[in-house]
Amino acid sequence: MKSLIVIDVQGYFVNENTKSLPKKIKQHLENSNYDYIIFTRFINDKSTIFWKKRNWRGCSDGKDIEIVPELTPYAKNLFTKHTFSIFTSKKLVEFIKKNKINSFDLCGIDLNACVLLAAFELFDKGYDVKVLTELTGSHNGEELELAAKKIIKNNFEKYY
Repeated sequence: MKSLIVIDVQGYFVNENTKSLPKKIKQHLENSNYDYIIFTRFINDKSTIFWKKRNWRGCSDGKDIEIVPELTPYAKNLFTKHTFSIFTSKKLVEFIKKNKINSFDLCGIDLNACVLLAAFELFDKGYDVKVLTELTGSHNGEELELAAKKIIKNNFEKYY
């Protein structure tokens, strides 16, 4: 079984640097045939390391935590996380096992953080993984995005 994981394409992370991604991801969804489409979203709250150690209060409610409107109709399998890792969502881990998903395409925001970590974690767990770099970005700008693309190319693309 093959799945697309759309990582954190939510209000907080869509800005001038990433505003083209929702439309591109929607087009990809319309022209692709996955067994499952999975969405993740990050929610910051008082329990997170971001709140406790960094005193960061962003991405905690309202539009910041909502999947962008263009992609909401596709977000039927939505899993919440409170850190970088998608695997901190026990419900997501159970969903993957229950549905015997063994191959993943990844897209979303931030390539340099959550998407990159998901790629390494999936690989380490023995899954087939491909990062759709044309459907990823960094809300922090091109410099971090390009650095992450180099890491992806070095560790994943040369094996496709």
